[in-house]
Order: sequence, then structure tokens, then C-alpha cells
Amino acid sequence: MHQMVDGHAGVGRTLYDVLSPNQLSELTRGWRRMECTRGESLIEQGVPSSYVYFVEEGVFRVDRLVEDGRSWLQAFRSAGDSLGETAVLYGPAPRTARVRAHTECRVLVCQPSFFNQQLTRTDTNENFLRYLVSRSRETEAVQGPGDPEVRMAGLVRPLVRHAQRLRGFHAKEVVISVSRNHLSQGLRLGRDRTDRLVETLSIGGYRQNGRLTINLARWEEIVSRLGLWH
Repeated sequence: MHQMVDGHAGVGRTLYDVLSPNQLSELTRGWRRMECTRGESLIEQGVPSSYVYFVEEGVFRVDRLVEDGRSWLQAFRSAGDSLGETAVLYGPAPRTARVRAHTECRVLVCQPSFFNQQLTRTDTNENFLRYLVSRSRETEAVQGPGDPEVRMAGLVRPLVRHAQRLRGFHAKEVVISVSRNHLSQGLRLGRDRTDRLVETLSIGGYRQNGRLTINLARWEEIVSRLGLWH
């Protein structure tokens, strides 16, 4: 199960990067497998926490609902990421965001009590917390005041990584599905600034229907500028 999923283990670390193969196998032993169709809801904001998930395949979209009923993109999550652990580790508490399948997905599912038992091993617990810290720091950087294209490269990292897994890591370019609205929300930019960003991208260009072609060599150069864990 353990594998290196991209060339930037320091930028956007997943559990594949911070846990050894034995640690990951021990952590997910006994979890049941579940398939999700595109658009299917995995977690609903505000409901009591019931399960923890490990993403084996696909991309999920994490949204936060605001008072006027609109949803705002927080992040994308892909293979090697966990979902739903925050309300379990610091709860039990209601879910703080909604999670939906952005693509066809496969996850491993675990009940909270069993998950907490499996984290009692000191080394696994410490490394899992390292993963959560690195994920939080990346989200802060993506939503922060830095260069919009660098932040965008970080935002779409899970989508790029998923596309690489499907096409092969020797491909020179991949095509990902991400709308301008998602970019505007995830980067905390207005629509006008997002349109200007898209028109001047150096990492790729939009096709029709929200499909963005990514030049991988240029994307790797740009995303490395996040520089969070080097």
C-alpha cells in the first residue's frame, strides 16, 4: 500500500509519506473498504462524527457551508489522505465541513473507538500528528497572501497527483477538472482576480467545461516554491 505518490514529499505530505509501510498497515488493519461515486456525499457538516476514512483512490472536495447556505471550497484530498479524523481526535464533535467525491473514489472506513485504539502506538501517533500539522500548514499557505499561481499549484496538487496516478508519472502533462469558482473559493480570490490569474497561467491553460491542462515540469517548479517543509 505504501508508495511515493509524487516528487515532492515535503510539499503536501500524505500518510504515505509520513508513515512507514508497517505503520500504515497496522493503522488500517481491519478497516472496511467502500466505493464512492462522483458527487456522492461522504461527510455532512454539522452531523455527529461517526467514521474516520483513509483515501485509497480518487479525489474528494472539502467544503464549508456558510450562514447564507453557500458552500466554500476548503481543500481537495486524494490518495494517502485521511478524512473525518479531526472530530474524532478532538471530540466527539459535529463535523466541521462537508466532504464530497470529486471523482470516483475508494476509501477505507473505521469506527472512532477502533481508530483511537490503533493510534495508541507512540510512533504511529506522533507521525500521524505530523501529517495533520503539515496538511494544516499547506492549507494556510494556499489560502494566504502569497503569489496566486504558487498557491493555486498547491491547491490543485491532489488533483494533479491523482491524474499522474492514472496516466503514469512519466507523462509531460495531465488534464484535471477544476472550475474557476473552485479556484476563486480555494484561493480566497474574487472572480475578477481569478479570471486574470487563469488568463496568465504559466503552468497550463483551460479547455472547455472546467478542464485544465497542467504542464508537469512547470507545475513542479511552481509548487516547490511553497517551500513549507524543505
